[in-house]
Amino acid sequence: MCRVLGVHFSGFYAWLNAPESPRTTHIQNIDLPRSEEELNDPETADEVYASANDWLLQATRDRESAKLIFEENMNYGFRRNFWALRPMALLVDLVLAAVVIVLTVPLQSFPFSIIELNTATLVALAVIVVHILVVLGATKKWVLAAAEAYARQLLSACDVLNDKSIKG
Repeated sequence: MCRVLGVHFSGFYAWLNAPESPRTTHIQNIDLPRSEEELNDPETADEVYASANDWLLQATRDRESAKLIFEENMNYGFRRNFWALRPMALLVDLVLAAVVIVLTVPLQSFPFSIIELNTATLVALAVIVVHILVVLGATKKWVLAAAEAYARQLLSACDVLNDKSIKG
């Protein structure tokens, strides 16, 4: 299920094993497999989880009624995409730094001193260095924190959605 939902297993099982909710056995006419059933037939369990996931995503699609879920999803998506683009961003930064240096330093002045560089060159290089530091600051742990926050919001909606479906 964790693979299907794209959530961390510890958060999912903590949520799944919480005793006070009907979500442990039932989500909108979908009977969730128990641990032993999942171990005995993981493919069928994944199909059930995918069905539950589809229902949950569809039921929380409205931006107004599921505003926190939408915001956490955007936050997670941003971080995941930022992480995925890190290698390309670092490559572009290195190429830009090389281009700035090649275009601003006369060939006959090698080896050159940083004092010889003009202000525009120094500013360009400083911006590139800051960007590299920002890109390197994005870690897998940073992305995982957003993924878990989104998963918590998404899974907590099951209680509210189940209450609504049970009552009316």
